[in-house]
Amino acid sequence: MSNKILIVDDEPNILEFLDFTLAQEGFSVRTASKGEEAIEIFKSEPFSLVITDIRMPGINGFELIKTFKQINEDAEIIVVTGFASTDYAVQALKNGRAYDFLTKPLDNIDRLLIAVNQALEKRQFNIERKMLIEALTRSNKKLKLEIEERLRTEAALQDSERKLSIRNQIDQVFLTLSDNKIFEKILEIVSEVAESPEGCFGYIADSSLLIFPSVTRHVREKCRLIRKDMAFPYNKLGKHWKKAIVEKKTFCLNKAPAVPEGHIPVSRFLMVPIVHQNESIGVIAVANKAEKYNDNDKALLETVADHIAPILHARLQRDKEEKGRKLAAEELRKSEEKARGLLNATTDSIFLANIRGDILAINETGARRFGMKPESLIGINTFTLYSDELAAKRKEQMNRVIRSGKPVRFEDEHGGIIFDNNIYPIFNRRGKVTQLAVYGRDITKEREAETLLRAREKELEIKTANLEEANAALKALLKRREEDRTELEEKVLFNVRELVFPYLDKLKESGLNGRQMNFSDIIASNLNDIVSPFIPGLSPTHLKLTPSEIQIANLIKQGKTTKEIADMLNLSPRTIEAHRDNIRKKIGLKNKKANLRTYLMSIR
Repeated sequence: MSNKILIVDDEPNILEFLDFTLAQEGFSVRTASKGEEAIEIFKSEPFSLVITDIRMPGINGFELIKTFKQINEDAEIIVVTGFASTDYAVQALKNGRAYDFLTKPLDNIDRLLIAVNQALEKRQFNIERKMLIEALTRSNKKLKLEIEERLRTEAALQDSERKLSIRNQIDQVFLTLSDNKIFEKILEIVSEVAESPEGCFGYIADSSLLIFPSVTRHVREKCRLIRKDMAFPYNKLGKHWKKAIVEKKTFCLNKAPAVPEGHIPVSRFLMVPIVHQNESIGVIAVANKAEKYNDNDKALLETVADHIAPILHARLQRDKEEKGRKLAAEELRKSEEKARGLLNATTDSIFLANIRGDILAINETGARRFGMKPESLIGINTFTLYSDELAAKRKEQMNRVIRSGKPVRFEDEHGGIIFDNNIYPIFNRRGKVTQLAVYGRDITKEREAETLLRAREKELEIKTANLEEANAALKALLKRREEDRTELEEKVLFNVRELVFPYLDKLKESGLNGRQMNFSDIIASNLNDIVSPFIPGLSPTHLKLTPSEIQIANLIKQGKTTKEIADMLNLSPRTIEAHRDNIRKKIGLKNKKANLRTYLMSIR
């Protein structure tokens, strides 16, 4: 790409001359007659060289040079000046802002081109020199980083070799030593690595107990605590132990902590949790190193703890599973004893058989019914213990269960005992019936009780039938008695009304004196009291109704219409109406709006 040259001068002929001359030499030229214009052009395009006059109106050459260098310090400057102002040009050269200067008039073209080419060569040299310095700086920086990385790699390699050696020692311990020696040997390795005379190594059991199977010999010898417990509940641990275990973070204290009386002196300590799958399973602690514990000590012990973690977890899981197996075996034994006790306590016969009928297990009740002990019946085919007929029946029922996979219930008799039998299928993992559980309950007494109950029920049925017949006869007698009573009442009522009251009325009309009239009224009142119970629904005050009127009044009370009463008594409706009027007159309802039926129902 050709070098761009910016020419700045307030004289048009000089601008034109320089523009033409430099363009003829293949340069890309821009011109400006004012300083402000030149700055705007310089900002918009990259220029390799600026040829500028020193003395111009407005912004002078010195200010332009300063501005150009601030915008692009790589651009070279040639100043143009007259003979009278060469001192300004020299000053520009001394300040290092301009490369060269040309004096007016510019009639020496060779001098112009030499100055321009030398300025451009200097610019190119400066750019290349700058690039070379930058490249050297980058190269030195890269080399320095490579050296530092190599040193780090060598340190890491040494650290890795040391850690690998420790891991190999730990692996060897776990592979070759017994459980009671493992913790002691691991602690010995850790103490040596951490350069610490005291230390302990513990694991967490049952998620709440920290157990220390191993401490360094110095701890045992120097400790003067009354109780030297090797197992500590979480709630009794110190705050530093809790912090390391609960937060699963390494804890270091390079000063003497507070310890209980009798505890060994501690000047500083380092504690690292053993973490497996984000769960604390143990802890390693060392103390009393001659110098302060540093990050290398922490990293080293953390590496040891990380390596121990999966192996320790496997050991703890093995112990836990072994303990679980023992507990499960003990629970199974107790469960079997309970089940055996329950089976033998029942009065039902229970046995387990395979699909061929061979007895696999039987309770004492079932064995007693065969006159044998349970252990003597194991392996015997159940069908050989019954008669041929009973064995065939039981075999058929068992085959039904095997084919259908569903339980069956049936009754049979063996040795004079009636059994209620239930056979249940037992399936294997593939859903096939492989065993049968047979329950037989003695229901002989129940059946005898049922027979006796049925006999009693028959007797009760006979007695019930006899009572029903007696009840029917009694009902007939009571009905007849009621009819006789009604007939008698009607006769008494009729006789009093027809044979007594008429003569009492005639007696009253025969001119009785006052005393006799009173006696007559008393006789009538007493007669009314005597016959009033025989009149249904009417009080003694209404005995003045005729028998026909009493009969019609009762039908009216029952809600019968005039037509219905006429049909029932075989009388005309007009006759019934006449009786209704007489009844209303005798009971005091004549010319009143009261309902006859309502009134009759209200009287007793």
